[in-house]
Amino acid sequence: MDDVLGKAQRLLALTTSSNIDEARNAALALARIIRAHGIVLSLPPEGRGTTFPTPNVPKPPGVQVKVKVPRRPYTPPINVDDWQKIKAKFAGYCKGCGKGIKQNTPIYWSREKGAYHPVCFINAK
Repeated sequence: MDDVLGKAQRLLALTTSSNIDEARNAALALARIIRAHGIVLSLPPEGRGTTFPTPNVPKPPGVQVKVKVPRRPYTPPINVDDWQKIKAKFAGYCKGCGKGIKQNTPIYWSREKGAYHPVCFINAK
């Protein structure tokens, strides 16, 4: 059992490696050993002076430069203002009366204007 505990302690020390792959693999191997042997880890009572290894993580540089990539402006498809009579794909609200629109009900839809009940569409014209 001392050999298993020694191996577990060495793997625990490797989990603080600056090499992220080595640290991840060590943590995975340590978890397998803990599960296979039923090891219980516990912290010592406060004031005992036991220290744990601190991770050796490289510090980020003082200045970080972020480059913003300009986005292309949105260009709507041709005939944006054309109304389409479709079945609602999603539940929503009518722009004409403000009441709910259920899914799969017929509506008049426009990309710019939104969705209207057929009655509200006729009254709005």
